[in-house]
Amino acid sequence: MKPFMRCTTEEWMLLLTMCGYEVLAKSLGEEVFGEKSEESWETLFECAAHQLMLKGVWDDEKASKDEVPLADGLQSFIRSVAEAKQLVRLSNPLTNEALLFRRIGDGQWIEHYIKQEIIQEFHPVDAKSIEKNMHQFIEYKDLEPSNEIEFTMSNGAFTALSDQRHVKEVKMYWLEATRQNEAWFDEFAEALLANDWKFFNTSVIHVSLDGEQTETDLNDLLFHMPARDGVWFVRYKDVHSNEDVIIQKTSFSKWKEVCNEFLERTIFHAAK
Repeated sequence: MKPFMRCTTEEWMLLLTMCGYEVLAKSLGEEVFGEKSEESWETLFECAAHQLMLKGVWDDEKASKDEVPLADGLQSFIRSVAEAKQLVRLSNPLTNEALLFRRIGDGQWIEHYIKQEIIQEFHPVDAKSIEKNMHQFIEYKDLEPSNEIEFTMSNGAFTALSDQRHVKEVKMYWLEATRQNEAWFDEFAEALLANDWKFFNTSVIHVSLDGEQTETDLNDLLFHMPARDGVWFVRYKDVHSNEDVIIQKTSFSKWKEVCNEFLERTIFHAAK
């Protein structure tokens, strides 16, 4: 599907700034490009403005009247994206891609695709399409595992596994503390190694704008990655607590059920 709008990150920052979301634009810029001097930001915005002019986005007539040089419909669209109160975010660290679904109204969503932090694409999507588009983005293989696995791990031990150097230490601690099956841990660690020690993640975030402040609240989170014969996923009992995490390996079909439960719990139920 052709996106409603496609732009670079620099252009998106400038569009946000022109519509009054300077703090949001600066936060995005520092996340992608790091801290810069005011002169550097001005140079970046000047180049982005030239690109918008070449694309025909810039409204010269409005600019001549000292108005925001963007069509009213585009301004309205930018505001709806910037002020979305809820979003679902999926990230693929292996390809440096992200897919976001922003709720802009009752049953109205915007799909926001980010490629390598450079390209930003937006288009409207209905809530019923979110699950399908999520699976298209992740692209797990439809495999049935030879055995399904489920075990628990402390939050601290799981966090330590983000660094390969801690694997042996975590394994010894986990075996001593839980007396669970060593082969399960080894298979999980094998998958981590195959995926460059990186997880896909799916999260639901609530956003509140208060003047120049933007506050975010993480409501739910799933880590997941392909297994050699299925899908691994990690669930938190409560993302705001330090409780144990639940680690499971299951089939693709059951993984889809987990996604359905996730969407029902965090999006559709919340909208009722």
